Amino acid sequence: MSIIENVRVKLAKSTGFCIGVKRAVELVLRIADEHRGKKIFTLGPLIHNPQTIAMLEEKGIGVLRSPDEAEPNSIVVIRSHGARPQDIEKLISRGAEIFDATCPKVALVHKIVKKFSSQGYATIVIGDPDHAEVIGIMGEAVGDVVAVNSPDEIDKLPNWNKVLVVAQTTMDYRTFDRIVAKIKEKYKNVIVRNTLCSETSFRQDEVEKLSEDCDAFVVVGGRNSANTKRLDKLASETGKPTFWVETAAELKPEDFAGIDCVAVVAGASTPHWIIDNVVDRLEAINRKFAPPWKWHWV
Repeated sequence: MSIIENVRVKLAKSTGFCIGVKRAVELVLRIADEHRGKKIFTLGPLIHNPQTIAMLEEKGIGVLRSPDEAEPNSIVVIRSHGARPQDIEKLISRGAEIFDATCPKVALVHKIVKKFSSQGYATIVIGDPDHAEVIGIMGEAVGDVVAVNSPDEIDKLPNWNKVLVVAQTTMDYRTFDRIVAKIKEKYKNVIVRNTLCSETSFRQDEVEKLSEDCDAFVVVGGRNSANTKRLDKLASETGKPTFWVETAAELKPEDFAGIDCVAVVAGASTPHWIIDNVVDRLEAINRKFAPPWKWHWV
């Protein structure tokens, strides 16, 4: 008896670090190399991937939970999600040297909010109000500002005269469109800036395309990653079995018995080496656990 049936693994085209995450990781590693002997921290986790954060900690790069923890003469890197202006000011006042690893696409949202809120526009940020990126964006607003992530929240908002709408860059564009439509029903004077990251949107579209050929999904990424969470939600909504893992060690062989094709998608902060390990593990699992009706007798 020989079990030779292999799973087909389809890896999404857009996997690995996005441009903003790659830039942030490369920057902090370069700082660590060029400033040996200095204490180096990030304000909050640099990116939402525990394995990458552990790697940075091994290189002596710590994580500040608050600007109040900053030490004089230390280096503090602003993470890819950005930060509130008042938090950066606090870091400076405590004598820290600042390096900015904010994703350029997030930085653009900051500039838009600062510009229009100073002109009297109330700001609606479509996104998770507890997410670091959204908190940083809201910190730029001069006047009224609110974060929403559902169309149902719009009717409860004040009747502002003029409104600016921006989005958390990793927001699902389908949800963004639904909320924008509801906002336009309530407000007449509305400026909408679609600040969604095109790379994130492409990853979301790939889920639907992959579901046409595959029997199951494996979503790879940190459980504190917003864009990975949305990929998991979209994959689950296809009706195909969906498994969200941070590493290959979490894959359970029994979950994949009899599955011919598995689609692997990954969040924008998931490094390639973790994705590669997941793919290797999936292929090995199927060789061992193919069901009897798939066996080839020789």
